[in-house]
Amino acid sequence: MKLKYKEHSKAKLVGYSILLIIFIFYLLLIFFVYAFWDVFSHTYFILLIPLIPFMIFSLLFIPKSLFFIRLNSIDYLNLENNILTIHHQGIFSSRKEIKVEEIERAYVISEKFILAMHSEEENVIYIDNLLMKDFEKLIKELSNSITITKNFDLL
Repeated sequence: MKLKYKEHSKAKLVGYSILLIIFIFYLLLIFFVYAFWDVFSHTYFILLIPLIPFMIFSLLFIPKSLFFIRLNSIDYLNLENNILTIHHQGIFSSRKEIKVEEIERAYVISEKFILAMHSEEENVIYIDNLLMKDFEKLIKELSNSITITKNFDLL
């Protein structure tokens, strides 16, 4: 069972906006270097050294912008062969694998679905990232194996 991220209307706009800001930053940098080339030809590296952290920092946002652009095509959760994988939203996206047998119990608190493991670790699934029908499918599938509560009431 593959459950995709809920469609967010502004996700692509945010992704393209980040890319546009990065593009404008580099365009201004190129223009600045070109406009003051006579100064840069003698002290090129000394003047660019303070900009290097900003350049590296801006490049780290490219994967995040690509994440927002293709958000609607990414599987948030995948449950196959009693292994649940959760997509994490880091700069470099990764998946957390959880065996269903390792889950002791699950509970819903506000907008979070928390999976408590036997190893006392907790994994969070954000309900806002799923459609309600997909979340209900996940609850139905997991309720065969584990106890699920909401506000200390059995689901």
